Amino acid sequence: MQTTVTTPLRQKLPHGSRLTKQRFTILDFVRRMTIHPTAEMVYKEVSKVLPRMSFTTVYRNLRYLTAHGFVATRSFEDGVDRFEGNLSEHGHFFCQKCWRIYDIPEITDTSLKKVLASSKIGHINRYTMTIYGVCRLCQYL
Repeated sequence: MQTTVTTPLRQKLPHGSRLTKQRFTILDFVRRMTIHPTAEMVYKEVSKVLPRMSFTTVYRNLRYLTAHGFVATRSFEDGVDRFEGNLSEHGHFFCQKCWRIYDIPEITDTSLKKVLASSKIGHINRYTMTIYGVCRLCQYL
């Protein structure tokens, strides 16, 4: 069963590919989440809507969506791949106590941008930043 998709999504699909109901459901879930879910988390939530879908199908479709630029894969200190629907430039804060991951909006520190712009290493197209620490929720536990 093919799901109706918006024109921008359809344009990103490789020729002959479809955004199936399964892929669309997975993509919709990952894009709505700010928690950077693991494949297992995606499976647990998506299987509530599509109970016949296996973990392997979820994992395969997450890899497909990543390979075609619909979602991104991030790895943090916990060593588990996490999936993210927010494809804008932003940083991350990783809590080393509870392992929550928070988005940090676009870095606006002009001194950092100046250092990167004047880098003699080469032309920088983009950069990522992950800050490790203890979140406010865990500080008081």
